[in-house]
Amino acid sequence: MCPLLVQSHARVFNYPLAQHGDSCYELQTDETVTWEHGEAFCKQRGGHLVSITSAAEQAFVEAFMTRNNPNHAVWIGLNDRNVEGTYEWTSGVVYI
Repeated sequence: MCPLLVQSHARVFNYPLAQHGDSCYELQTDETVTWEHGEAFCKQRGGHLVSITSAAEQAFVEAFMTRNNPNHAVWIGLNDRNVEGTYEWTSGVVYI
């Protein structure tokens, strides 16, 4: 489904979309938002802020950002909202 989503949305919306493995990536650069707002926006669209789970995915995300948003910071799904100093991804996977 991801390739179809990327292809159809790329024609309609004016923001970067890409696929890597089984995941779709969307980069919103229209406004400045809090981490909470960014995660809520992603959830409304059926996803989460990015959870980086491999070196290959890290390299992909870095290249995607460099290509589409080189001068701005972005939110990712890593956070310590539940326990200060204990990081986990928005997917619930604990960061080691």
